Amino acid sequence: QGDTIDLNDPIPRFERQWKEESLDAHDVAIENMMLVVDHLVKTSPGERLYTRALDCLVVVREYCEKGRGDEADLFNEALKRLMLQYEERKDLTICSFLKTRGMSLIPVRGLSSCLSASDTLKEGVKEADDDGYDDAIMDAD
Repeated sequence: QGDTIDLNDPIPRFERQWKEESLDAHDVAIENMMLVVDHLVKTSPGERLYTRALDCLVVVREYCEKGRGDEADLFNEALKRLMLQYEERKDLTICSFLKTRGMSLIPVRGLSSCLSASDTLKEGVKEADDDGYDDAIMDAD
């Protein structure tokens, strides 16, 4: 528990962490994988490591979507924080990369089904950022 996820092969480590029996196993696994994703994006020469980062996000999203508790909310909050970081760093390339490959928030109870995935993600970033900062990240194509 609490071990960081291996940068060379993060998905199997994430899966092992997810299966741990501690109360915060899912929280820890999600947060550690988000650190891996952010590291891959920051250290990527151009877009070379973006696909690996996306693969990691897809696995986390799939696990959270099947979760029995608040995993969908945990994923959504983690993804919104990650995207907000990229917006603050003016790294719109990764935002566009994730958006065009279908990365989105997990629909949860109470969200209108008429919202598209990108609208939902855009709205989530705006909620997380109340200081009026330009939300161009979600508009990057």
